[in-house]
Amino acid sequence: MAPAATPCSPRLLLASSASRPPLFRVAARPLLPGSRGGGVRLRVRCGAADEESEPRRGEQVKASVEEMAPGLDLVTLAACLVGLLTGVSVVLFNLSVHEIRDLLWDGIPLRGASWLREEPTAEIWQRVIFVPVSGGIIVGGLNTLRSSIKTNSDGYVSNIKGVFRPFLKVVAASFTLGTGNSLGPEGPSVEIGSAIAKGFGNVFGWEGGKKLSLVAAGSAAGIASGFNAAVAGCFFAVESVLWPSSGDSSSLSNSTPMVILSAVIGSVVSEIGLGSDPAFTVPEYDFRSPTEIESMRIFT
Repeated sequence: MAPAATPCSPRLLLASSASRPPLFRVAARPLLPGSRGGGVRLRVRCGAADEESEPRRGEQVKASVEEMAPGLDLVTLAACLVGLLTGVSVVLFNLSVHEIRDLLWDGIPLRGASWLREEPTAEIWQRVIFVPVSGGIIVGGLNTLRSSIKTNSDGYVSNIKGVFRPFLKVVAASFTLGTGNSLGPEGPSVEIGSAIAKGFGNVFGWEGGKKLSLVAAGSAAGIASGFNAAVAGCFFAVESVLWPSSGDSSSLSNSTPMVILSAVIGSVVSEIGLGSDPAFTVPEYDFRSPTEIESMRIFT
């Protein structure tokens, strides 16, 4: 009498593997080289489990967020969070720029280039040449490191690399501004907002119009928090992100509330963290004679 098939017997495993591709692959092969007796070798495919579990993670995150905030649109809530995180990140970016500037340019008065006439020549070149050149070397090394990071692989490693590259770009921008090199603050601010928005889109598994709207909200929050100008952030997002990419007018109208919310939240957070003082203090001009108007007209 043939032995009964147990739940773990090779016969049932082979039968189940014929119906569908499971995580376990069974093949009848010799256990040892040169042995005559047949055996069963079990192969485990872990990659299939990871691929099947990736979409489920996004669904679990969506369900948990909907339980915490029922009745609220998930995309709108994500846009608000993007504005909040972008505002905090831009505040930290500005503080890091000021810390680097105070560390490397300590003792230099805030009077433009007039301090060059008061300092000895031997000390001027050390500050004016060495600090910007050292900043350029650091930025070049960071850009080389960022370019060497490849994001072709799948899974968590690729997501971590995708987050690490914008972070290196922001750090490079901090050293560029802190060492006195030429760079505008709007570029890093937009990069910060776009990177945060893309991260949210990857977590929730959004593609197409939803992810585009979220990126537009992040860009608006970056401009709004960088310049404390929510209206300018909204116009920038509509003109630079939504208008060139939107195929129909309905997507533009659906994305506008998200852009406004994100820009306002980013501007409020920036004002709380950095204050509302002007970035540049213009000195008072002592107007003494009407003839100075002619000289101003000539130079302008």
